[in-house]
Amino acid sequence: MKKYKSDMSTKLKYIYFLSIFLFAFNCIQSQKEIIIPLTKLNNTDTILVGDVLLLNKKDSSGLVSNFILNRTEYFLIKGYTPEMKVQVIDRYVRKNKPSDLEKFNSFAMIFIKESAEINEKNVPDNAEMLETPGFSVHKDFIFSYSWENGILKGKLRFENGKITDKKN
Repeated sequence: MKKYKSDMSTKLKYIYFLSIFLFAFNCIQSQKEIIIPLTKLNNTDTILVGDVLLLNKKDSSGLVSNFILNRTEYFLIKGYTPEMKVQVIDRYVRKNKPSDLEKFNSFAMIFIKESAEINEKNVPDNAEMLETPGFSVHKDFIFSYSWENGILKGKLRFENGKITDKKN
């Protein structure tokens, strides 16, 4: 009986320490890649169509709108490595895309890896600066998701500024 208690307490100790190790390992893994919204870069374009109705969208009050609404949101990935699982980004996109996605004619989420040129302390004043000659942040673009009228139309993966994987 005494040996059984000793064996049982030893097993419980192993299980306890294994649980602590797995929990700590999981915390370290989840902190490796951190996604930070770069709200300073986000932009929304509204184009008034005028008398011609290019869209036949109804807003929440049921009124037909005659404008085009486009939005782009940017995100910084700290600790990115090429081995990073696409599922990490996919899960983030599913959780963080707008619930009213269908109100946008086009909506995009752009993910940029942290580098010397773009990081938490060094964020351009606006997204247009990303297009400025000499600001070579395009090599740091890693993922782009785009929707049209609430429907996912494309998912691109970039490496050194070039598309490496395209899913439509």
